[in-house]
This record gives sequence, C-alpha cells and structure tokens, in this order.
Amino acid sequence: MAYRSLKPGPRALLMELIRRYNGRNNGQIIMSARQACSAINISDKDTALRYLNQLREVGLIKSTKLGGFNMKDATASRATEWALTWERVNEKLPTREFMGWKPG
Repeated sequence: MAYRSLKPGPRALLMELIRRYNGRNNGQIIMSARQACSAINISDKDTALRYLNQLREVGLIKSTKLGGFNMKDATASRATEWALTWERVNEKLPTREFMGWKPG
C-alpha cells in the first residue's frame, strides 16, 4: 500500500536506492540530494529532498546517519546514509515501517 501511494518520482528514486544496495551495505546506502538528482535525471534538489522525505514518511527507507557540510572529517561522506526498511541492518531484523503506514 505504501509503495502504491507513491508517484513516479519517488518510485524512481526508491529503485535507485535499491540499486545501490549490495546485500551488505543496508544502513550505509549513501544518497545526497545532488546524487538523487543525478540518479533520476532531475535538476531541482528540493524536489529530490521531497522524494526522499516521501519515501521516509511511508516507511520504505529510514536515515541511519544524517549528512551535512558541518562535519569535521573531510574524508568522510557528507551525504545522508539510508536503510531499506525491509532488509536487515547488520544483525538487526528489518523494521518494516511501511507495514504500519496508512494513507492520510
């Protein structure tokens, strides 16, 4: 139900997040707004952020590490890291937040 409620833009972005998942990196899937724009061929970062927020709101993804330009380590990724909620994160069971989502 959560997936079906999404418009094509957020669905396309979800597919790109899934493509970045390699079976071992859930919770460490890096996707910034700029990377999201590039991945789904749009130019507006606000739209990309809105798509990420929609995916988070319906419970299909969750952020595990917030990114930002205020980080001190120049070698670390400044992008937010994401987890797919239907897959394990390390040894933790999937949270499946989307199962409890109800249309507003």
